[in-house]
Amino acid sequence: MDYVYIAEMILEVYRECGIKEFPIPCVDILKHYEFRTITYSRLKELNTEIYALCISASNDAFCDQRNRIIAYNEKAVQGRIRFSLMHELAHCVFQHTGEDPENEDTADCFASNILAPRVAIRHYGCKNAEDIHFRFGLSYAASNKAVQAYNTWKQRETIKVDRELDDWLFPLDEFHRNFLRRLRRQQQRRKLQMKQYDQKLSFLRENHLDDVWAQGEEYHFFSTSR
Repeated sequence: MDYVYIAEMILEVYRECGIKEFPIPCVDILKHYEFRTITYSRLKELNTEIYALCISASNDAFCDQRNRIIAYNEKAVQGRIRFSLMHELAHCVFQHTGEDPENEDTADCFASNILAPRVAIRHYGCKNAEDIHFRFGLSYAASNKAVQAYNTWKQRETIKVDRELDDWLFPLDEFHRNFLRRLRRQQQRRKLQMKQYDQKLSFLRENHLDDVWAQGEEYHFFSTSR
């Protein structure tokens, strides 16, 4: 599962649909991509055979990519419906065919991130599943998974597509944009300095020179690297 590619596709959807607020309008997004939606109950009234086929495939939703129709179980909680609709959109966006566990994982990742982008969770200061549930309209189950994914996401270095999505959703004026650029450059320099420090320390240890690594020299390194 390629997170970068998934995030790039989500950014493309946000830009094409002009999304800047939450919860996102799932049905409007589907209409933009010329999808029609129908509830399972209505489908059952119209054609019991097709309904049986859909419900046997999924109790949540089913997508007919050829006719661009998404049928869904309207009896599910609202948050689950929203997730199911975006899950089915993902299968179309990535042109999935057949049943493949990896495709399902990709669709789940897409749905979770398009409904609650990690940069938006950070921006709004969501601290738990309840915060995410109320801010983004996910079910509690999906919100719990989003919290876990977010905690992993925030530990890694921010990538380009995340910054682009952040800029799209929460644009900054020129002063604050320049400030962030300077801050990022400072962070990069600090990482380089720490890497050089670790390399120096490793060299000394490998050559059994630990005894000459005095506190004064260590202090001098950090003092001159600021």
